[in-house]
Order: sequence, then structure tokens, then C-alpha cells
Amino acid sequence: MVIVVAIIFVVYTLVVFILVVGVKRLPMLGKQKEHYKYTVIIPFHNEVDRIDGLINSLNQSDDTQDCQILFIDDHSTDGTSAKIEENLLYPFAIIKNEVKKGKKHSIRIGVTAAKHNCILTLDADISFQPNFLNSIGKILPKGMVVLPVQTYSKGLIGRMADIEFSFLQVITFGSLGWSKPLLCNGANLIFNKSDFLTLDKDRTDYNIASGDDMFLMNQFKSANKSISGSYDLTTTVYTANPQRFIPLLKQRRRWLGKMKNLLSFDLFLGGSFLIILQFVFIFSFLNVFTDSLFYWLIVLKILTDLFLLFIGRNLSVNGLLLIVLFQFWYPFYLIAILYPLNREKRWMS
Repeated sequence: MVIVVAIIFVVYTLVVFILVVGVKRLPMLGKQKEHYKYTVIIPFHNEVDRIDGLINSLNQSDDTQDCQILFIDDHSTDGTSAKIEENLLYPFAIIKNEVKKGKKHSIRIGVTAAKHNCILTLDADISFQPNFLNSIGKILPKGMVVLPVQTYSKGLIGRMADIEFSFLQVITFGSLGWSKPLLCNGANLIFNKSDFLTLDKDRTDYNIASGDDMFLMNQFKSANKSISGSYDLTTTVYTANPQRFIPLLKQRRRWLGKMKNLLSFDLFLGGSFLIILQFVFIFSFLNVFTDSLFYWLIVLKILTDLFLLFIGRNLSVNGLLLIVLFQFWYPFYLIAILYPLNREKRWMS
């Protein structure tokens, strides 16, 4: 049995190495001398308690170019629009979604109203550095460009979620580096208005509340449109993970729900291997005193995960302790995420 475990852990280490090489293969974007004009679309639904970071980031932005900012109010009832109007100094416009409720419909409204061909979508609960918009404006607006999202959290549950999200970012940009896009995040995503409107005619997913980003990426893939990525810190946005267990599960179940409708062989294989890997670690830990090889395999797994954290830009002083705790937390978290719960209500129709 120890040989089987060794094979699984070695394969995992090799997969991580391939993903890291993929990240390093990403082209250097944002180096053009020309500054492109963007329309930034920010759909929101009842974000009054989460939008302060975005407002502050826009107010502190050093961008001096013509960047159109469009907020799309998706049937909010909590005064988010009033908060934006009272506090945001950067020029903006708020458009009400008067059609069917849902993030996808709001994005479509924003794209239709955009005056620039290059579109950047952001979530309302993110923040960014002052040079963010300036860096975005230097990216050649070609096809779709996936941009990085980094999470920050307090408390043990939030930090466990940060580790998971860092791993997802490495998968996202590692696969992009090999021209095999698997994941993206609508919280920070670039695409062309003309491409969107052309592909939107064939979209059949508007009846599915979640997955605006993944369904759009799938349309770009199906049409053989360019999909690239920028892993530059200057193009990164920041957001917080849920700090409590149940809200975290509901959010991740929402993410899992959109993956169900776009399940590919690669995603199925990767997800299955991930589940097997976590429970093999528990098996190795329980048998560490029966064969010393299990000890070294555990060390290999932890060192590989630490390397992933480093590439995912989430390595902290307490990284080693957190990674060790993560090994025992994640298998049971995976079980819990599959247990029936009420779906998260944000963006649900």
C-alpha cells in the first residue's frame, strides 16, 4: 500500500511542478506604451456593508486616463447606490437593472452601455492598489484576459479558505500558461465588448443564476477566442473570504454548482484526484509508525503545499503551522461541502 501512496504523492508533486512552470510561461502583459481605454463594469446587489474597500480604492486611484466606471444596480434594497453617490469621488454612473434579476443580466446591461470596446468586470467587494487601473490600461485588449484575485482573512476558518483559494489561483494561471484554461474569476476579468456581444447571441445559461465568469470563458473557448492571463501584482484585486464555516460552505457550494454545468474531463479528473489525495494523506498519517516511508511522504506533501502557497502569494510567518492544520481540515471540509445546505442567496434569481 505504501507504494500506491508514494505514487499518488509523487504524481501530485509533478502536477504542482507543471502548474508552476505554466505560471512562469505566462506572457508579460501590460508592457505596451499605448494606454488603452477601458469600461469598468461593477454589478452589485445589496453590497452596502462590503463596498467601502472598492470606493476607497477608486478614490485613491492614480489613473489619469479616460476610464469609464459603470455600476449596475441589480435590484438592491439596502442603500448601496446612495452610499456610492455620497462617497465616491471618481467619475461614475449607476445604471439600474430593470430586467430580470441576476448578475449575468447586469453584466449584459453594462456591456451594452459601455463606450469602450475593452471591458473590465470587478466585484463590488474588492479593493486594489492605487496603480491598478493604470496597469490595466496598459494591457492589450485581446480576447479574454484572466487577472489575479488574492484573498485575506482573519481567524482560522478564513485562513484555511485563503490557502484553498491560493491553490485555486495556481491552478487558474498554471493552466492558462499551458493554453488550457480551466478557471477564471469574474471579480477581475477583461474581455472585448465586440466578442461578448457576438458570443452572447449563443448563450443558453442565463437561466442559471451563477457562473457568469465560467460560462463566458467557456463561450470564448468554444469560439477559439484568445484567453490569456496576467499574474502581475499590479493587476491584482483583493477580497475577503467568509470568516465563518457555514457561510464559507454556502459560497463554495455556489462555486461548485456552476462547475457542475461546465464539467469537463480535465476538471473531473483533477477534482477526483484532489479528493483521493486528501484522504490518502489521512491514511498516511494514521500509518506513519508502521513504515517510516509514510513520514517522508507526509513531509513531501507538506513541502509541496508550502511551495504552492509561495507561488500563490499567501505564504506567511505561520504558513507551516497552517499548512499542517490544512491537511487535516480539508478532507472533512470536502465532505461538508457536499452535504446538502441552503444555497447562498447572493446573485440568486
